[in-house]
Amino acid sequence: MTLSPAMKDLIALMKSTGLPYEVIEGKKHLKLYLGGRCAAVVSRGRAPEQGMRGMKNIIAAIKRVARQCTEEGQTT
Repeated sequence: MTLSPAMKDLIALMKSTGLPYEVIEGKKHLKLYLGGRCAAVVSRGRAPEQGMRGMKNIIAAIKRVARQCTEEGQTT
């Protein structure tokens, strides 16, 4: 799987949470799972520009799921 720089940044963000994460390849989308929950679904189409609203929403969704998982005590 070839990843764009923006996608690599998202994976680095998921790694930094310390929760188990998974990237599942679909036909047209990548599904990002964090702590067993679906955090976001990202199109495999054109790479988004840095700073676009869509990328900011995905980052916020990842952080939200990470916060919810840690509040529940799910650290592994």
